[in-house]
Parts: sequence; structure tokens; C-alpha cells
Amino acid sequence: MDTLVQWNIRSFKSNLEELKLLLNRSQSAVVALQECGLGEGQLPSRGYTLLLPWGGSPGGKVALLIRNGTRFSETDLKTGLHAAAATISLEKTLTVCSLYLPPNSRVSKLSLAELFEQLPRPFLVLGDFNAHSPAWGDSRRDGRGRMLEEFTAVNDLIILNSGEQTFVHSAYHLTSAIDLAVASPSIAAECSWAAHSDLCGSDHFPIFLTLSSLFNGNTNTTFNFKKADWNRFRDLCKLSLDDSVADIEQFTSKLLDAARSSIPFHKGRKNKTRIPWFTQECRQALRERKKAQRKYFKTPSFENFFLRHLPESCLHTLLKLFNNIWTTEDIPPSWREASVVPIPKPGKDPSDPSNYRPIALTSCFCKTLERMVNDRLVHVLESGNLLSNVQCGFRKDHSTLDHLCPPPWEEHNITIDISQRKQNKENTSEVAYQKEFFRIKEKFSNHYALFTDGSKLDKKVAAAAYFPEHPDRLKATRLRDGASVFSAELEGIALALTEIKKLTKYHKNFVIYSDSLSALQAIQSKNFKVIDIRRLYNLIRKFPPYVHISFVWIPAHVGIQGNENVDKLTKAALNRASCW
Repeated sequence: MDTLVQWNIRSFKSNLEELKLLLNRSQSAVVALQECGLGEGQLPSRGYTLLLPWGGSPGGKVALLIRNGTRFSETDLKTGLHAAAATISLEKTLTVCSLYLPPNSRVSKLSLAELFEQLPRPFLVLGDFNAHSPAWGDSRRDGRGRMLEEFTAVNDLIILNSGEQTFVHSAYHLTSAIDLAVASPSIAAECSWAAHSDLCGSDHFPIFLTLSSLFNGNTNTTFNFKKADWNRFRDLCKLSLDDSVADIEQFTSKLLDAARSSIPFHKGRKNKTRIPWFTQECRQALRERKKAQRKYFKTPSFENFFLRHLPESCLHTLLKLFNNIWTTEDIPPSWREASVVPIPKPGKDPSDPSNYRPIALTSCFCKTLERMVNDRLVHVLESGNLLSNVQCGFRKDHSTLDHLCPPPWEEHNITIDISQRKQNKENTSEVAYQKEFFRIKEKFSNHYALFTDGSKLDKKVAAAAYFPEHPDRLKATRLRDGASVFSAELEGIALALTEIKKLTKYHKNFVIYSDSLSALQAIQSKNFKVIDIRRLYNLIRKFPPYVHISFVWIPAHVGIQGNENVDKLTKAALNRASCW
């Protein structure tokens, strides 16, 4: 919690001792002074840095005092008004501006707008505005007060004054409220405003502004699971979570007691130093990185951490309580309640309540029971084929996109034969493999045969397709450097399918021999997460319905002529210029 002071000191020389006493008592981080009469080189108090307007201000009308050790960066203001500003790192980074508007000078909305636009948000403008209006506690309204009312309303600014009087006219003993604190919306709710009870030698009361976070870090209740003593947690659960537990509320209470005794809390970081150069862009980039990290790790909530480490006896107790809730239909009152957390919409003004999306957090025990019931219902429905085939929403391995069109590749006859993988290559001779291949070749004697291969040497990667019946029809390509052999094997099959499309006028049955078991298994599993697999099925979809394609796995380098030829073709393609 930090304190700021604004004060029209009405001559630094006259009230130096009062200022020192005020600083000693308040230990203020920042002091905004008006009508101070200070110049360059004059230091009002030890322990503070004096900040004057850029280029000086006639008569030293304004100044900022910043406590030593506080990080800040001076703001260069291009304005004809008496103003000095700095971006300061306290509990949060904000800009503080000291402003003085003489009573008889002409001040326009344009000059104020130019000043406020130069202040990095969030900001506090503290000063003597010499503007009268009942809106901030004055008894009358003048032209400047009316102009300031309109200016703050149009620019969505907040005047923090509580209505107390801030000025006493020494000749007529009249009071007014002309010292104002103007805040940007995002910080206004964190500021409390109070006028001092003593004029301290001036005719203006010093004003104290206290900054406090909306979410107090002193009540930190976040468990530090990295330092948890899970053995102690399980032992405490065994002692307290037994058959004597009557309901889920008592179970939850004892579970949390065991957690508090065995898991420490995170220490608050209340005094973390803020850095002036850490801009909104930096904050957004860090927020996006943390968001991506949370998606990657998918850390469960702390209640789910507890459930994962419960001993089996306690899980039986919890199951008994769940069964009791199910049979009695008596839902615990806490399950009907939810903690609502407002999530700000990206790119929206956080000061507007309508720019938040409420998220309701319900009991983890309630959600656990819901999942148990849902899993059993889904099992009965799926195993009994009770769901319509056209229902795709909320089903495993289904998507609402499935309704757009039926998978067209299912209309084609595709077979995949990987039976030869059962043979142990170390214990099987090349002659045996060759005999087995001739047997397979006889089986597909009425098929147009193709051989495919992918190869990698250092970073060079290539793929090829070979046609024994048309040796002059050679297809080979060089892939981008660093591509995987798996991608090369699929590229070779894609080359073969591209050529098959040209031959469907003359042949109906085709067989593709490949020595890549992983590629054929990926095709067989229809792993459409792999882009190359989707590409292959898109090629197949374009074939006439009467076309039949068989994929057959054969071992590499065992003397099968077609495989040896395509291997040579692939290695020759490695020396081609890369097409990427």
C-alpha cells in the first residue's frame, strides 16, 4: 500500500519545515506540489528526488518529489500548461502528473486534451485546478468547473474527491474544493482520497491518496504443490476420511484440513518491484506465453490434485458418499453454488464491466460425479448401438464437421497388406523374402504394380515412384532439407497415386509396394492429423469408384528388383536441386 500527497504549498520557503514534517509522518512515495516557487538545483528535502517540468516552469509553479529508491522515468510533456509528470513503479506502474491552473488564465478543453493524451495510462493528475463545481463538493459552479465536468465525462475520467473542502480563503474565510485528483478508470477503484485536517501553513489542505490493490495479497490461499508432503497428506486422510464421515460437506472440510497441514501456501509477492519499461505490449506478450503454457501442461485444479493423491480407502469413502447422493437425490447445497470469475475480453477496456466474460467455477466433487455418470451412460449407449449414426456432436472420434459431407474415400476399395512384417528379418534369408514376394506378386498378377521409396542422406531428402511395366515412366522429387524419412515415404506414395490417376482409363486395379511400415500403418489408421495422410486420401477421392488400390509392405534391401530400382532412383534424386 503506497501513499501519495498533493499539496498547493503556497511558497516552498515559507512552509519548508511543514513539508519536512509532513514527509516524515506520511513516508509518501510521491508528492505533487503546486505554487512551490522551486528552481533547478533547489532540493526541498533529503531522501527525495526533485522533478521539475521539462524546460523549466516560470516561477516554479509545479514540482514532483519522488522518494529515493523508487524507480521512475520522467515524461517529456509538450504543453503550455504548468505540469510535470513521471511514470513511477510502485505496487503497480502508473503516471503521476502535478498540474497548476492559475485562476485568471484561459484554459481550453483542447489544451487539457493535449496534456492528458501525453500521459501513459494508468495515470493520476493531481493539482490545483481553480475550478468550482458541486460535482466535487464546491458550493458554486463557474465556467472552468463546467468545462472540466464536460471534459472528464467525454474522456471517461474519474474525479476522486470525496466532497471535502480543500481551500480556505485567508481574507474572507470562505472554503472551496479546487484541488482535484483526476484518475484514469482502471486505477480509480484502487485509490482512496482524504484531505488533511491541518493547513500546515498554506491556504490549501494537503491531500493524501492511498493506493491499494483490489485483491489483497495478504490473504493468499494458493497451495504450493511443488512443496507438498503427499505422504503426510495420505496419512492424515486415512485417519480422518473414514466411514464416520456423514456427508460430502464434512468430507470436503476434512480434506482441506489435511491439505493445509501438509501443503504450504505460496508466498505473496506484494513488494515486487515494477519496471517502468515493462509496457502494455510486454504484458500482453507475457500473458499470451502463460496462456500457451497453461494449455500445454493442462494443470488440474487443486481439488483434483487432492483426489489424485487420496489413498484407496478414502476413495471408497468418497464413492459411498456419491452413491448416497445418487440414491437419496439429496444434492449438497454447496454444489448449487459457484464462484464467478470475470475474465476480461481481449482488446477491450478493462474498466467497463460489460467487457468481462463470467466463468462459473463449481465443486470439483460435483463435476467428478457428473463425469462418472456420463461415462457410464456413454458406455451403455455406444456399446448397445443406441445412438444414431448421424449423431456426431459430443461423441468420441466424431465432430460436427462430419455432417458437412460423408467421407468420400470410404466409397473406394482400399486394402493394406502388412502381413510380411511378422517375419523376423534377422532370422529370414533374402531368398525366403524373395519367394514370399513372388507369391504376393502372383496374387496381384492382374494389378498394375508400382514401387515407392523415400531416402535421406545427411539433410538431403528425396522420394520416388517406379513403374516396372513402364520403366521410362519415372517419378522422383527432392524434398526440403531436413524433412523426415516418414514424409519422404508418403511423398513417394503421393507420386504413385498422381500417376495412377492418369492410368485409370486403362486399368482398374493397382498395387503399390512400399518398404515403409510406418507410412502404411498411418494410412491404415486414417490418421488425418497428419497433413500428408489427408493429402493422400484427397488424391484417392478423385479416382473413379471402380478403381481398387492395394498397399503392400515389402522388406527393403532383400533383392526384390522393383524395390532396388526405386531405391536407386531415390538416391539419384538426392543430388537434384532442392525445390524448396
